[in-house]
Amino acid sequence: MGGDRQSPTRLDRAARLDVFKACASGTPMITPSLLNCDFTRVGEELDALKAAGALAVHLDVMDGHFVPNLTYGAPVIADWRRRTDFPFDAHLMISDPARYVDDF
Repeated sequence: MGGDRQSPTRLDRAARLDVFKACASGTPMITPSLLNCDFTRVGEELDALKAAGALAVHLDVMDGHFVPNLTYGAPVIADWRRRTDFPFDAHLMISDPARYVDDF
């Protein structure tokens, strides 16, 4: 997916987090959720969101225990991280989220 795109590096993390500073100053930010995307085309979906002007994306992480639904976990999100420089806003609807903070 997107072989010509440069992979984000750990150094990019601070720049990605800067996007959320607007929220800290009281400016609302809308982050579209990937929950309803076509998972067979995630790269294209991310590109479309970027083209539409999205600044970040929202990830609804559900474990099938804390909430009855099951979505994606840290390994899938790590794959997406290599595909995009979007900041991720994760909603961890999982049992014992503190146990998984480093993963996310």
